Amino acid sequence: MPPLNHAVLSASSAYRWLECPPSALATADIPDKTTIYAQEGSAAHEMAEYKIRWHLGEKDLAPPNIGNFNADIQTAMRIIRQIKSKQ
Repeated sequence: MPPLNHAVLSASSAYRWLECPPSALATADIPDKTTIYAQEGSAAHEMAEYKIRWHLGEKDLAPPNIGNFNADIQTAMRIIRQIKSKQ
């Protein structure tokens, strides 16, 4: 899987670059600050890419190293159902 680089036109900064397009390049050299939520999202994306590629026939892939994040789809769906049932 390709190395993870933060996108210039990332979703997390869309609030800024949609209002001021030049800001995307103007802030490109500012170092990214990460949060636990960003790390968890990156881990989820890596696991999703791995599972899609595996189901498309790339059976020789090594699973991604996602650290301490639980990437089990069934567990995630159970949690989502619990949250929705409480609303």
